[in-house]
Amino acid sequence: MESDARYAWVGAALLALIAVLAGGLYWLNNSGTGHETRRYVIYFREQSLEGLQINSDVRMQGIKVGKVIDYVILPSQAKTVRVLVEVDARTPVLEGVEAVVTRNLVTGLAAVDLENVWKGGAPLTEVYEGEDHVVIEEGVPQITRFTRSLEELGATSQEAV
Repeated sequence: MESDARYAWVGAALLALIAVLAGGLYWLNNSGTGHETRRYVIYFREQSLEGLQINSDVRMQGIKVGKVIDYVILPSQAKTVRVLVEVDARTPVLEGVEAVVTRNLVTGLAAVDLENVWKGGAPLTEVYEGEDHVVIEEGVPQITRFTRSLEELGATSQEAV
C-alpha cells in the first residue's frame, strides 16, 4: 500500500511539472511586444546586402523599430533583391522615406535603416500595382554620398589646375 501512495505522488508531481512547462512555453510564445506591425517591401538594386539576415534589425534614427522578415533575389532581375520588413505601426514611415543598408564593422552584420527625407510628410500608404505591401524606395548610403562628393571635389580641383 505504501508503494502505491508514492507512485501517486510522483505521478501528480510529474503532471504538475508538465503543466508548468506547457504554461511557460505558452507564455514565451505569446510574450511579443503586443504592438501592431506593418509590413513594407524594399527593392534593393544598387546596395550590397552582405550580412543581411532574416530577423536583422530595421532601425530609424538608431532605434530598432522592426525586423527583416524575408528576402529573395528576383529571378527576372538578377541584380534586384526584394526585402520584406516588418515595422512597428507607431513608427512614422512618411512619404519620401528611403531605406539604406548599414553594417557593423566589427561583426559584419547588416541592418536596414529607414530615413524620412521630408519632414512632416504624410504617412506612406501607396501600394504599387502587383504588390501586397507598401513599397519603400532604396536610398543612397552616407558613405556613397561622401565618396561622390570627394570625386566631384577632385574633378573640380583638377579642372581648376
